[in-house]
Amino acid sequence: MPRIATCVLARDVASIQAHELVRPLHGAEADLFVGPVRGRAIALGRFQRAASAIDVAAACASGEQIVRRNVGGPAIRVGEGQLRVQLLLARPDAIGGVTDPMRALNRHVRPLLAALNSFGVGAMYGGRDVLVAHGAPIAWIGVAHRARDGVTEIDAYVALEASFAVEPALDLAAGSIASRFLGRSPRTIADVLGRTIDAETLALRIADAYAEQAEGSRAHLSITLAPGEPAPLPEEPPFTAMVEEAIGLIGARYEPEHGRVAIGGDLGASEDALVALERALFAAGRDANEEQLGAIVDAHLGPASGALVFGVKSLRSIAKAALHALRA
Repeated sequence: MPRIATCVLARDVASIQAHELVRPLHGAEADLFVGPVRGRAIALGRFQRAASAIDVAAACASGEQIVRRNVGGPAIRVGEGQLRVQLLLARPDAIGGVTDPMRALNRHVRPLLAALNSFGVGAMYGGRDVLVAHGAPIAWIGVAHRARDGVTEIDAYVALEASFAVEPALDLAAGSIASRFLGRSPRTIADVLGRTIDAETLALRIADAYAEQAEGSRAHLSITLAPGEPAPLPEEPPFTAMVEEAIGLIGARYEPEHGRVAIGGDLGASEDALVALERALFAAGRDANEEQLGAIVDAHLGPASGALVFGVKSLRSIAKAALHALRA
């Protein structure tokens, strides 16, 4: 059985959808899909609510397509002029990774960096959710995880000739939170290098780099995907509480009709751990104090939980957001 299966193909923005994490589709430890992006859209993070993230009315009025990624993080621009790299892992330590999901992104980004740098990009992992070249973010990258079985997904968008930054006029949080993307303006590789890189040639190099990290057999997949239609976004009310964090905003909303205190925003987290946390916060009741809520958050997302938390420096930010929502 191959350790990794790779597929190089162009994919429409309609293929960017939030869904339950799945194991590698072809029986390997990992599946890699890499290729140019077709179309144009604003991609929300998995745990964002559109009304709390972007000016939906303005976006729709200008004909913007809005999709939702399977990984967390802030809203980004996706489309023509970018290369998408999607890595599905049976567990964080597959193909040369590590068991700690908090370190999965750091380890599994290395083949992507090696491929980019073989073209002289000079890219490095800038921390949080960006790859940086010559001082500027040139790719966005995020991670999704399921705590109960370790299934992990990494999703990256490399800005070859089109930036991943959403225009400030559409970003509701622009100018009001800690600087996104390490406080630096995203640029394209074409701008940074003064030349373009052929997307398909880079995609093949990336596939080779991940196969080399796997240090084992490899299968080549040949599939064709129809353009399809984007999945409609659910009509979700906005968060009633927002707290600043490293990657952007943490949101919360008291939803007794669903038996939860909904938690979301610009963060990433293990999908099942976050669902369990929302129910536990609701069970604590509206009289719970911040210390009690903090202990609940620690139990579900802290170091001993085995869960992933992405873009959050302090778990207390989640407890504060939950407290404000319970008091609203």
